Amino acid sequence: MLRSLVGSEMCIRDRWRTMGCGGSKEEAKSPRSADHDDDPHDSPPASPSMQDIEGLDGDSTTKKLGSSDPRHDPELRRFPDRDASSIRAGASGKSRLHKGGTMVLVTSYRLTSENEMSKLESKCPEFAASWEYRKRRVVKEVIDIQPDVLCLQGVSDFAWFESELLKHGMSGVFEAVKAAPEGEGCAIFVRNEILKIDKTFSIKGVGAAALVMEQDAPEQDPGTIVVSAWFSHGMDGTNMLDCIDIALKDEGFKRHSMIIAGEMGEPSTPFIDSVMDTENNVYSITDLKSAYQDPPYTLCSSSKLAVTDYIFYKSDFFELIGTMAMIDAGTLQADDHLPNADWPSFHVSLHAMFEFKVRTVLKSSPYKSDEIVDEDCPDITTPE
Repeated sequence: MLRSLVGSEMCIRDRWRTMGCGGSKEEAKSPRSADHDDDPHDSPPASPSMQDIEGLDGDSTTKKLGSSDPRHDPELRRFPDRDASSIRAGASGKSRLHKGGTMVLVTSYRLTSENEMSKLESKCPEFAASWEYRKRRVVKEVIDIQPDVLCLQGVSDFAWFESELLKHGMSGVFEAVKAAPEGEGCAIFVRNEILKIDKTFSIKGVGAAALVMEQDAPEQDPGTIVVSAWFSHGMDGTNMLDCIDIALKDEGFKRHSMIIAGEMGEPSTPFIDSVMDTENNVYSITDLKSAYQDPPYTLCSSSKLAVTDYIFYKSDFFELIGTMAMIDAGTLQADDHLPNADWPSFHVSLHAMFEFKVRTVLKSSPYKSDEIVDEDCPDITTPE
């Protein structure tokens, strides 16, 4: 069972050391931070975990935000590396859907809106705390990662994200969350090259839900139901599952593959208990598993370190290939918490690669995946 790592007596740095979450003493003395003694003209190294998933060099488009320092440019600044070795190992000899294979990459990111940022106690430098900078960092990460399905929560500027992501081949839908204080909500985007949003569902203001299909899927193809959900304060977690369950029941979603991603509360909440309790689950949504098993944290603010974000998937349809690990503690120790100049939210983005077990939105059967060998399958490790 996933666990929460919230504590009030220990600082976040001490909790990291207690958990042994990466970062040696030597690394802690000299962390990589753009706000320290770096050469201002030396851009941080590329993140292989970000860019080698697709073998891309990223987008070099420059939009200066009133500074000549390249470290202050949200689109030139490179992301620190994150461990994606489990994806690389699981994907060996297999291909992504857009290359004729059977694997899809799902990303989920709980954003920190401008309104929410103004209420946070944060050490984030002034240039990086602005919404203009942080929202462009979100798009930069999406461009680097190239997910097939993107679930966003805490979205306060959907029109901007819709316009920017469309430039990079993604289309999306948005639904406001009723418990959000400033009209924020959830969004789902898909990669237009291979996928389309066939229709949307109302899940009673707890998030966005859509039926995702392959672009040229046959009429009888059931597709995949994708839910981007947001457990906001004041909302009962069990009610969230009720809303999702009731809204999708008429769709006969037992025949669909399913992804439910987003911020859904700590492991002790009724929602997570209900989802993970396979023996006593009273809902129609069954066979759900979490892509991330026992992560050290997904939320890292100045006052809290906890697991609150998930990517759930129907295990009777999907096989998990691997996930990208949380940000290494040694990378963060200079700041102790998020957001910072590299990472634009106090939640960490989640990235999970899946392979379909049975035909849904795929043209080719995964049972023939041994015939689909992509010699250019990206190596998601740091180049030697």
